[in-house]
Amino acid sequence: MEESCPQAPVRAILQATRHLFVLGFSTTGGGHERLTSVLGELLRGKSLVGVTLLVSMPEPWKGEMLADGSVPREKRHKVDHTHSILSKLSPLLQGGCRLILVRALKSVTGFYTMQAGAAAKELMWEMVVARPEVYRGEEAKRLLCERGFVLFDSQEPQASQATFSWEDLAPSLLPTARSLMDVLLAETAAEAHISVITDMDPNLTSAALKLRAGMLEAGAPPRLQGLDYENHQDLLLHSFGIRSLQDVAAYASDFEEASKHYWNMMKPELFTDKQLATLGKLIRGTFLVKVLNMGREGLRVAHVDIVDPSFRRMSGADLEQYAFAADRRSAVKFLLLHGRRITSEEAGTAHQGIIHSEDATEDTIEHLVYVYAHLSGRSILEYYFRHRRDYPGTLVVGCGRDWHKYDRPSAPAKLDGRTNVMRICQLAQGHGIVTAGAGASGELADMLYTFEAPVGVVIPLDKQHEQQHNGRIMSDSFDSRLLLGVPDNGFDIASLGPFLSEFAHRMASARDKYQAKEAARANLDRLLRKRSAAQHAAGLLAGTEAATQKERLISTFSELLRTSGIFLHLKVLRRHLKGFFQLADQLDTLAARGAASTGQLFTINECAHCTGKRVTIVDWAHADARVRELRHVFQYLGCPEHLHAACVAAWAVLLENLRVEAVAEGARAELVEVTDAALPGLARVPSGEAMSPEQHASLTATSRAMMALAECASELFITGF
Repeated sequence: MEESCPQAPVRAILQATRHLFVLGFSTTGGGHERLTSVLGELLRGKSLVGVTLLVSMPEPWKGEMLADGSVPREKRHKVDHTHSILSKLSPLLQGGCRLILVRALKSVTGFYTMQAGAAAKELMWEMVVARPEVYRGEEAKRLLCERGFVLFDSQEPQASQATFSWEDLAPSLLPTARSLMDVLLAETAAEAHISVITDMDPNLTSAALKLRAGMLEAGAPPRLQGLDYENHQDLLLHSFGIRSLQDVAAYASDFEEASKHYWNMMKPELFTDKQLATLGKLIRGTFLVKVLNMGREGLRVAHVDIVDPSFRRMSGADLEQYAFAADRRSAVKFLLLHGRRITSEEAGTAHQGIIHSEDATEDTIEHLVYVYAHLSGRSILEYYFRHRRDYPGTLVVGCGRDWHKYDRPSAPAKLDGRTNVMRICQLAQGHGIVTAGAGASGELADMLYTFEAPVGVVIPLDKQHEQQHNGRIMSDSFDSRLLLGVPDNGFDIASLGPFLSEFAHRMASARDKYQAKEAARANLDRLLRKRSAAQHAAGLLAGTEAATQKERLISTFSELLRTSGIFLHLKVLRRHLKGFFQLADQLDTLAARGAASTGQLFTINECAHCTGKRVTIVDWAHADARVRELRHVFQYLGCPEHLHAACVAAWAVLLENLRVEAVAEGARAELVEVTDAALPGLARVPSGEAMSPEQHASLTATSRAMMALAECASELFITGF
C-alpha cells in the first residue's frame, strides 16, 4: 500500500501486527459462531497487544419459501452476520484486538432458508449461476489496497456495533482468496504469524495450503498455519464407507484406476462395473470434495462428531450463565413470566413465543418442549396451539430472538441478560424438536448424555445430505430417546397429530426421571468439566492437542484424494458443471429478452473447459459440445434420459437454424481467453444478424430444455451439502 493510500491506517495496523487471524466461513448455518468460539479459546488469558483479526465476510441470503419451494423476491431479505460477528468478538475487541473486514467471494453453497423440509431451489440456483465481477492478480491487490479493507474501531461512535453492517464493506469488490492472502503476507512483518481459520471456505483454505507449501519449498520457516473446522468432511468419509486407515489405503489403487477411465474414455457401461464403483462415488461427491484442503502438517482439520461423548458442544459461558435453569420450577416460572404468548391470529405464522393452557403455572407444568425447526416449526407450533387443551401440563416454547414480550432494546435488562431461550429450555431438561443441523443436533446430544429425562425430535432438511446424515447418526446413537422427523418415521408436516402423539407418549416416560435442582446442577458441572469442541480445535491450532481418530482419517483421506489424478478431473468437472448451469441461465435470459443477435457469444466468468484452464468466452457450438459430454455424468446421477435427449435435440435444431457447424463430440479444441469476437479459433455464427422468428423459437425451446436439465442436475449436485 502507498503511504498516501486512504487505507494507510490499515497498513499501519498490519505492519504492527505480531499475530494475524483470518476467519472465513460459509453463509449458511452457524460457522461464524464456531470460529469465534475457537478464537476466544485460543486467546483466552493471553496478551492481545499486536493481535489483529481479519474477517472475510461472504454475503448471506435468507428467504421465506412458498409451498412449492420457490422464494419470491418480495419474500427475501439479507441476513447480516456482521452484527453477530461483532457481538461474538466484542470481548477480544475490548481487550485491544484490532478488527479488519473485507468482502469475500460467495461460499460453496450460498443459500440459507428458514424452512426445514425443503431446499431453497431459487436461492440455490441463483448462487450457482452467479457471475460476480472477480478480481485477480495484481489488479485485485491494487483494489484491495485502495479500498477493499474496512477497519472497525469500537472506540468510534460512527463505527459502533449497532450501526455497522455488510453495506459498510467496500461494494463491488470481490478479491480472490489468493489475492487477499498475498496482500496480507506482503503487508505484515516477516516475523508475524498468520493463522487462517475456516468453516466451509475452500478458497481460503486452498490459498493457505498453497502459500504454506511455497514457503516450505523455499526453505523458509512457514509463518502461515491453518485450521478447517466443519462437518462436511465426515459426510465424505461416510459416503465412501471409511471407518479405519485400512479403508483409506484400499482406495489408493481405486482412485488411480478411476482416473484412467475418467472423461475421454467414459462410457455408460463403466458405471455398472463394480470395480469402478469408486468413480461413481467421486462424481456424486464432485462438489463435496471441494472442502478437502487441510490435513497436512501445520494445516489441521478439526472435527468433533455431534454424538462424541468425550466432548461437549455447548459453550462453557452459556452453561454458567444459564445454570439457574437447573431448577426446573424456576426456569418454567421465568418463561411464563417473560414469554410472549402466541395468539390465534399468529398461529401458523409465528415461529417464536410460548404456548400453554389457560391458568398454567410453574406448579402445573410438567413437561417443557422447545422448538427450533425453522419454517417447519411454524406448523408444529400451530398444531400445539390448536391442541393446547390436550396438553395441559406442557409448556411449548418457539425459540427465537423475540420469544419474550419486550422490545429488543429493553429485553436484555428486563431478562437480566438471559435472552437465549433455547439454553434455558435445554438446561431445564426440556424435550427438543430441532433441525438436523450440526449445532442444534450436537447440543441436543449434550443434553441427552447429561440428563435421563429428555427425549428429542431431529428434522433433517429434505435432500440436504449432511442433515440427513446427522439425523441417522442421532437416531442410531439414542435409539428410543430420539424420533427422526422423516416420512419413513411417520413425520408429515401436513398431518402432525400421530407423530407428535408418539412424541408425547415418549415424554410421558420422563415423569420419574426429571432431576431435582441439586442433582441437575451436579450433572451440568460434570458437563462443564468436559473439554469443549472449541477448546479441542484451539488446541489443534496451537499444537498442544492431538487429533482424534476421525480427524486423522479425514486428513489421511484428504491427502490421498488430493494427490491422486482423479482430484484434478473432479476440479475440472466442477467448473464444467458451473459453466453448464451458467449457460442454461444465460440462454434463459437471452430467450426472455425477445431479441438477440446471432452473433452473440456467451460470456461466463470462471468457466473452464476440459483442460481446466480458465476461459471467458464459450460460443454456441462449444456450448453444445459441453452439454453432450456431460451426458454420462447426468445419466449416472439419475437425471432422466429424456431430459438430456430433449436438450441435445433442441441444440441440434438451434445450431442448424443458426447455420453453425457443431463441434464434434469429444473435441478438445484449445479455447483461449479472447476479447475480440473476430479472432479465429472458435466456431462462430454469422455476426450482426437479428434473429428470425424461427431462430428465436428454437432459442426458446433450447432454453426450456436446458433449464429442465439444469434444475434436475442442480438438485443432484448442489444439495449434496
